[in-house]
Amino acid sequence: MKKALILHPSISTFGGAENVLVATLEVLKRLGYEVDVYSTGNPNIELLHKMISLGVNIKESFRAIPAFISIQSLLNILVHSSLRTKVYDMIIDTGCLYVPYTRCDIGYVHFPMYYPHLLLNSSIKSRTYGNALNVLSRFTYKMLPPYVRLLIFNSFFTKNVTLKLVIENQILYDSISSARKEVLYPPVNSKSISNVARKTLHNQKENNIVVCSRIEPFKRLEVAVQIMKEVVAMKRNAKLFIIGRISSKRYYLELLQLIRRYDLTNNIYIMPNSSYRMLLDTMLKSKVFLHVARNEHFGIGIVESMAAGLVPVVHDSGGPREYVEKKYRFNDNHEAAEKIVTILDKWSPKIAQYMMQKSWLFDISFFSGRLAELLESL
Repeated sequence: MKKALILHPSISTFGGAENVLVATLEVLKRLGYEVDVYSTGNPNIELLHKMISLGVNIKESFRAIPAFISIQSLLNILVHSSLRTKVYDMIIDTGCLYVPYTRCDIGYVHFPMYYPHLLLNSSIKSRTYGNALNVLSRFTYKMLPPYVRLLIFNSFFTKNVTLKLVIENQILYDSISSARKEVLYPPVNSKSISNVARKTLHNQKENNIVVCSRIEPFKRLEVAVQIMKEVVAMKRNAKLFIIGRISSKRYYLELLQLIRRYDLTNNIYIMPNSSYRMLLDTMLKSKVFLHVARNEHFGIGIVESMAAGLVPVVHDSGGPREYVEKKYRFNDNHEAAEKIVTILDKWSPKIAQYMMQKSWLFDISFFSGRLAELLESL
C-alpha cells in the first residue's frame, strides 16, 4: 500500500484550513493511501474524531510536535528533512505557510507566513516574527534545500501576491520556479448548508446583518460598527450580529465601548465564542453578510453565508473579488451602508436561491475531485 504524510501547522481548531486537511485525507484514503498526519498543539476534539472516522490510527499515525515549537519552519526542519525517505510516496503540506522554504511534494498555500515583515501595514509583532523566521530559514536553507513539486493556492489573489513578493525580494525564487502552480479554492460544505437553509427560505427574515470573524484588530470590526451607525440612521430596526472567537480581549472591550459611544446597544450584538449551530441559526434569520477585512485571502465564511441564502457585502479587495459581484463590494463605509440598506429592502427568496447556487461552485465535492486529479497527475 502507498503511504502518504500530511503536515499541518496546528489542529487545535477546526476552521477553513482544517477543512482542507480533512478533504485531503478523504481523497488520499479513496486513492488507496495509508496516511500519517504530523501536526502541533493539542488537537480539537471534533477534528480528532473526524480523522479517526477516516481511518487514521491516532496512536500510530498521529504525531504531535510540542506547541512551543509550532512554527512552519521548524516543521520543515524537524519533520520534512528526516522523513523525506522511501517511507513515504507522497508528502503534502496542507498548511503551507512558509513558501519558498517548504519541503514537500505538494504544498497548499493559504497565505505565506513569511511575508508579514514585508508589508508596511503589518504589526510590529508580525514584522519581528517574520524577520526571525526569515533568518532561521535562510540559515537552514543551506543544509536543507527547499523542495516542492506542486504549489496549490487558495485564490488567484494569494498566488499573485506570493509570487510577486518572492520575485521582488529575490527570496529563493529558484526553489519554486520549477514547481507546477495551480489555484484550487478551499472546500466549503455549501450544498449541505443550503439543504438546511432551503427549509427556512420562505420564512419571514428580519433586517439582520451578520459578521463572522475572529475578534481581533486585524479583522477591522470597528469598521463594521461604524458602517452600522450609518445603516441604523437609514433603517432603525436593522440589527448586526458579530459572531466569533475572542482572540484579543482588549479589542473586544474596545468594541463594546464603541457600541455604547454610538448608542447602538439595541442594534449591535456581539456573540463571542458561539457554536457553529448558533452561527447557522442566526444566518438563517438574516439577509446580509458583512465582511470588512481588507485583502482577505479567500473568505470561506463569505461562501458559507451565500450557501445559507445571505447576500454578501464585502470590501473590494483580495480573494472575494474573484466570486463576489462588483455591486456587492464596497470601498468606503458610506457605500457599504447604502448597499446594505438596499439589500435589506430588496432581499427575496429568489435572490437567496441565486446566492446558494453560486456557493455550490465551491462545494467540497469539487475540491475533492480536482485534488484527486492533481494527485494522480504527478
